[in-house]
Amino acid sequence: MAETSLMSAHTFQPSLQDISLKRFRLRYSVVSDCYYLHWDNNVCPQLAKIEGLANGSMSMTGLTRYTNEESTTAYLGLSEESTSGEVQWKLDFSHCGLAVRTMTLRAVSDVGNGGIVTCRVTGDGSSSAVFSDPGDQAIEVPHVTGKKIVTIVVHLWRTTEWNTPIFLQESSLAMGQCPLDIIIELMVVHSDMQHFVGDLLLGLKFSS
Repeated sequence: MAETSLMSAHTFQPSLQDISLKRFRLRYSVVSDCYYLHWDNNVCPQLAKIEGLANGSMSMTGLTRYTNEESTTAYLGLSEESTSGEVQWKLDFSHCGLAVRTMTLRAVSDVGNGGIVTCRVTGDGSSSAVFSDPGDQAIEVPHVTGKKIVTIVVHLWRTTEWNTPIFLQESSLAMGQCPLDIIIELMVVHSDMQHFVGDLLLGLKFSS
């Protein structure tokens, strides 16, 4: 059990392969407590890019990672003294001349014992949509199409004495679906891409 309240200010950006293939995927496994940025479904420790939920977030407060050895599960919940908590991520495609074409988001939550969970997705700091109690289904997020910067905030409120789990994951499924899974197809923003290609060529010139 590890509680974190901090501003790590981490921002995810696409790799050169992501840029070439015009796609981006971000997953977090609460069992391994690691982020994965490759496209296929494998989540073995050797492929982890960042260890620790807080280390890959923009900010995180009031949340604790719990593990239950008897039920072989792991999840996020509110810390003992907290009545609410949230975790925020930022994805930035502005440096490479690309923007979002399509986005799907899976952020597993379980409000069976009470509690409220919302997921707010914002594009370019202005266009927002809020999804309540997202469950375990992938959600399409059309309002971020054409946006270059996306922020995702998952917020949890306590309404009963029970601790509502989010990102609940069984250890036996650690090699399968992750409770946070963001899949984005990208598209070219032509004016920005011209600047990106020019800067890239200039960098290659001076590095050779």
